[in-house]
Amino acid sequence: MPQEIPKSWNLALGYSKNNHFLSAFQQLSRSSDLEKVQFGLWLLSQQLNQQALKWFELLEKKGNREPQLSHYIGICALQLGQLEKAEAYFKRSLLVPQPSQQSFIIFAQYLREANRFQEAKNALDQMLNIYNQDSDLLIQSGIFFMEAQQYQLSLGYLKKAEERSPQNSMLMNDLANCYQYLGEFDCSHQYFKKAVQLNPNLDGAYVGLASSKKFHNLQDISSEQLILKQLSLTTRAEAKSCAHFALGKIADDKQNFEMAWSAYQIANNLQTEIQGKWDAQKWNHNIDLIMQHFASSQNIEHYSHPSLVKPIFIIGMPRSGTTLLERELCRLESVETAGELDCIDRILAQCSNKESPDIFYSPKLELSVNLAQYRHYYHQQLLRNCQKAKTTTRWIIDKNPLNFVHVGLIQRLFPDALFIHSQRNPLDILVSCYFQHFAHPNMKFSYNLENIVEFIYQYQNLMSFWKSNTQYQIIDVDYEQIVVNTLDKLNEIALILKEPRLQQLVDAKNGANEEHFVRTASIWQAKQPIYQKSIHRWRHYQTQLASVPYQKLQPGLSDGL
Repeated sequence: MPQEIPKSWNLALGYSKNNHFLSAFQQLSRSSDLEKVQFGLWLLSQQLNQQALKWFELLEKKGNREPQLSHYIGICALQLGQLEKAEAYFKRSLLVPQPSQQSFIIFAQYLREANRFQEAKNALDQMLNIYNQDSDLLIQSGIFFMEAQQYQLSLGYLKKAEERSPQNSMLMNDLANCYQYLGEFDCSHQYFKKAVQLNPNLDGAYVGLASSKKFHNLQDISSEQLILKQLSLTTRAEAKSCAHFALGKIADDKQNFEMAWSAYQIANNLQTEIQGKWDAQKWNHNIDLIMQHFASSQNIEHYSHPSLVKPIFIIGMPRSGTTLLERELCRLESVETAGELDCIDRILAQCSNKESPDIFYSPKLELSVNLAQYRHYYHQQLLRNCQKAKTTTRWIIDKNPLNFVHVGLIQRLFPDALFIHSQRNPLDILVSCYFQHFAHPNMKFSYNLENIVEFIYQYQNLMSFWKSNTQYQIIDVDYEQIVVNTLDKLNEIALILKEPRLQQLVDAKNGANEEHFVRTASIWQAKQPIYQKSIHRWRHYQTQLASVPYQKLQPGLSDGL
C-alpha cells in the first residue's frame, strides 16, 4: 500500500461508492495490476466490503494477473457472509504455482470456524510441504489448532517443530501448554522447565512450572533452585513477578506459609507497578449507577430465537469455584460449555465506542437499536466456541464469572437467561485471588488485599440487588457444598434444567468421566479430583490477614475471623 493515497484513488473511490466501477477502472487504467489490487485493499480497509468485492471481481473479469486476487475475493465474500463464494475462491487461490502462506492460513481459519478440522489440517499440510516444513510455520500450525482446542493435532505440529528448533523457548512453552490442556502434567512440567532454562524473561513459563505440579516433597527443590537462578538473570518486571508467584505456590504446597506469603507480596507489589493502581472509587461508583438504573422495573422484550440452544451464565467472584461448577455441569446429558467468553464485554464496548472491553460501563446504554444483531452475534460466538455441541445439546455454558456485573443487560438480551451463581467463603476467595497471577486489566484489584475486600463487598451488594428482583432467574450454588456433596447438588440443578438425574458421578453422555477442556487460570485444579483442602484455606494465613478490613463482608461468611 502506498504511504500517500494517490489523487486518482480518491476519484476512483467516488465512482466506486456510486457503483460506477468501469469509470473507476478507467480512472486507474495506467496503474499496474498490483496497484489496482492495492486500491481494492484500500476499499476493504475503509470497510467498503461490497465495493471492494465488486472491484476485485471486475479486475478478475479484465484479466488481472495478480496471484493474490482470488484470495482477496474470498476475504470480501467471507466478510459479506457469502460463504460458498468465499470457499470457492479460497480454493482457487491455492491453485497458483506458489500460493502465499496467508492464503493457506486464511482458508484453514475458514475451515476451522466451520469445525472442519481435518480439511483445515490438509490445507496446512499442503502449505508445509510447499514451504519445506518451515519451523515457524509448524509452530503457527500448532498454535492454530491449540486455539481450536484440537490439542492432539496441535501437539503433532509442535513436536515436529521441536525437532527443528530444540532451543526455541517459546516453542517449549507452547508444548508445555498443550500438554497441560491434555492433562499430561508431568510432560507439561518438564517443558515449562526447559522454557525457563532457555529464557529467564519468559513470564508465563514460571507460573506454568509451578502450577503444573503439586509439590509434596520438602526435598524436591530443583524447581525452586531453577526459578531463583533464572530470577537473578531476568530483566523484565513481569517475569520477576511471575517468578515470585511461582515461588509462592511451591511454598504454599509445602505448607511453608510464611515464605509463601512473602513471595506473593513481592509478586503482587510488582504487578501493581506494572499494571498501575486499581480505581476502587470508580468501581464503587459504577456499581451504584448499575443498581440505580435497574432499580426501576425494565420492560423486557420477549423474543423467539430459532436456536434451541440456550446459554447458562455461570457467575460469581473469580476463584469462587466457577471452573469446578462448569466441569461438573458438563456431566449432564444436554449441557456443554463454550468456556470463558468476553462477548458481553465486547457488545458493551461497541455500544460505548471503546477500543477494548472492560467491566466499567454506563448502565444506560441503549441496546434496543441493535438488540437482534447482538443476540445473533452472541449465539454465533456461543456455538463457535463450543467444540462439543451436538444436536442433543440444549444448554451451553458461558463461564465468565465477571458477568455478574452485567446481569441486568444480559436479561435484556436474553429474557429467559439462566444464571448459576457460584458462592464461596469470601476469605478463601480473598486469599485465592491474591495468590493467583491475573494478567487481565479487569483483575487489577487482585494485587492488593484491601482492594480485593472492596471488590468482594460491592460484588455481594450487587448480587443481593439482582436476587431481590424476581425477574432474574438466579440459582445459588455454594462451592463448599459442591465439593462435599457433589452428586446431590448436581441433581438439584439437573431438576431445574429438566435433565435426567445422575446416579453416580460419571459423564451422562459417555458413561465415563470424560475430560472437558478447561482454558482458565484454574486449569490445574480443574483437572484434579474434587478435594476439600481448599475449604478454609485462609486459616493458614490468619496472622497475615489480621490487619485486613474484612469486617465489611457479609455477616456469617467471615467464619469467625
